[in-house]
Amino acid sequence: MKRSIFQYVFSVLLLGASCVCADSNSSILNVAFSEAFFRGVNQNDAIAAMKVWTQRVALERGFEIDTRSAVYDGTEALAEALSRDEIDVLLILSSEMMALRDPGLVVPHFIALRNGTPFEEYLLLVHPDSGITDLAGLKGKKIIVQSNARASLALPWLEEQIQKNTSLTHGFASITQGTKVSKVVLPVFFKTADGCVVTKSSFKTLSEFNPQLSRKLVAVAQSPGFVPTSVSLRTNYESDIRDDLLDGLSELHETPHGQQILMLFKVDALRAFDAALMESVEHLLGSKEPNLSGGVLLAEKETHE
Repeated sequence: MKRSIFQYVFSVLLLGASCVCADSNSSILNVAFSEAFFRGVNQNDAIAAMKVWTQRVALERGFEIDTRSAVYDGTEALAEALSRDEIDVLLILSSEMMALRDPGLVVPHFIALRNGTPFEEYLLLVHPDSGITDLAGLKGKKIIVQSNARASLALPWLEEQIQKNTSLTHGFASITQGTKVSKVVLPVFFKTADGCVVTKSSFKTLSEFNPQLSRKLVAVAQSPGFVPTSVSLRTNYESDIRDDLLDGLSELHETPHGQQILMLFKVDALRAFDAALMESVEHLLGSKEPNLSGGVLLAEKETHE
């Protein structure tokens, strides 16, 4: 089986740092990743990068650390692990953070920046030849929605738009999800799908390689800016390394090992959490995760890469 260049690099770095974990007196840091973080991201690379980075931070600050990472699917699994103090740091979706924050299980500390902003906007794109000029025109049509951490609020936003539009009470004929933006956008461009929802930033990047896309596809709806992810700590997490960890996260973009993590997740840096930036997400979701499996949103739901 082929291994990525990241895996080779990280394997070498881990061998060089392995002595840090050998001491039984080393601190243990339990890192939790939301499963959604790995849609379109190599899981082994990201976990290895996190381990190398935390060990590098520990070496620079004169302590020892053993980083243990795990992937959790949904807030229920995260909440159970948090209740057993099995998680210290969480890289999760905003919807998950809110569901865990409200009962006091986590405290958000950072949000990610991409292209200098913490916000992601979503576009609902159609081909002008379809004759579709608004959301109502997509009734009974085929839709593709981008599926990754940065696009994690695309479906809730789309559901909200449909709930506001009484002519769409029976939803779409089908909806599929894809992690690669090209596989979400190109079917609409080639008229094999009727519409798609993508992040504005990823569509802009894709259009830079293929300018025809921005000329041929039109947005019939655009979302406000949403903060899609956060880095949080367990509320009762106390450790001698806590302050060093928070300092290291704030400086992630300043170190080569930190930049490797950011590059994997396609973000530029972390900035301090600001509750005011979450207003649009609070309005969209309230304190609960939306139910996307039924209701007016989908007549049929499929997932593909």
